[in-house]
Amino acid sequence: LESDFPEMELYNNETLVGQIEHYRNDNGNEMLRVNDKYIPYNKNFISKIDKSNKKIYMHDIEAFLWE
Repeated sequence: LESDFPEMELYNNETLVGQIEHYRNDNGNEMLRVNDKYIPYNKNFISKIDKSNKKIYMHDIEAFLWE
């Protein structure tokens, strides 16, 4: 799945956040970069991964989207 990230879209609930630009793993802290913001890739935030449609659905990530 890690190599698929740059081709996937990230959703907060049902709202498109954007295209995943980059995946990074810093000592076990997995992060997805979307719209130049890093969002934790953590099971506590993941609602669903739709591999066939290249979408990741997360929830409660509003705090990471603020400028």
